[in-house]
Amino acid sequence: ILCAAFHHRNGPQIEYVYPPLPGMPPTPVALDDPTAERAAVVLPDAWQFLPFICLPDGGHASEEAFIYFHLPPVPAWTIAGAGGDDNDDNGGGGGGDATLFGLACYRQMPAADLLQRPSDVTRSMVQKAVVVLASDPVLSGMRDKLGMVTAALFAQRDFSDLRLL
Repeated sequence: ILCAAFHHRNGPQIEYVYPPLPGMPPTPVALDDPTAERAAVVLPDAWQFLPFICLPDGGHASEEAFIYFHLPPVPAWTIAGAGGDDNDDNGGGGGGDATLFGLACYRQMPAADLLQRPSDVTRSMVQKAVVVLASDPVLSGMRDKLGMVTAALFAQRDFSDLRLL
C-alpha cells in the first residue's frame, strides 16, 4: 500500500509505503503526527516515475480516477511469493525479476475543507492517490475496495493520520 500526494513545492511524491520497500528506509514520519511535514519516500531508481503515474496530469478535471500500471523489476529485491516459490530455479522468493502490477485510486478535495491544514498546503486543492501493488495482475477485483478506502481517507478531511491505510 502506498500513498502518493501532490506536494505544492516538490510536485508528485510518494509519502507513505507499507510495508517498507525492501532495502529502503521506512516512511519518514509517524502516521499519527499532525505536526509533521511528510517527506518523500525514497524510491528505487527504476521507479522514480511512480508518483507521476499515480497522480495523472489533468487529474484536477475529475473527482476520482483509477490508473492501472506495471512497474519494472528491481533486481536487488526479493519479495516473498512474487514470481514463484522457494523451490523455483530463480533463486527462491522471486520478486527481483518480476514485474509488479499496480492500481491507483486518485481523488482530490478543496484544501479549505481540511480539518488541519498543514503549512505546506498552499494551493486550493489537495490531490492524493492510494496505491496497491501486487505480484500478479489481479487488481480489477480490488478496484471497488480501493475506491472505498480512498473515499474513507478523504472523508476524514485530515491527512495527518494515515493509519486507515
